[in-house]
Amino acid sequence: MKFKLYSTKNQGLVNIQLADGDTHNEHCGGPTDEGYHWEAVSIEHCGHYLKRVDTTQAADCDGRLDTHSESTWCLSSGEVRDNGTLVWEKVSASQRDQFAEKAGY
Repeated sequence: MKFKLYSTKNQGLVNIQLADGDTHNEHCGGPTDEGYHWEAVSIEHCGHYLKRVDTTQAADCDGRLDTHSESTWCLSSGEVRDNGTLVWEKVSASQRDQFAEKAGY
């Protein structure tokens, strides 16, 4: 089964086709004025649903900040916005802020 998926990564909407069992990966990033920034998204077709994993990593003079989230979208009942993007259901999210850890938070 194939279908279209719209992704807002890389500064715009793109059509992506995934068959059952396929995975689409995107990443971007690079140096910044004070360190670096990197982000990635992975979308996997898992039979009756899609699984999305978003990861970011950044560092500046205050230290490193990492984020991670997982979301799903059900093929039979998932919501689609007017512009064709999917409304993802967040399953989990976490972050690690080294500056906050050093400050005792």
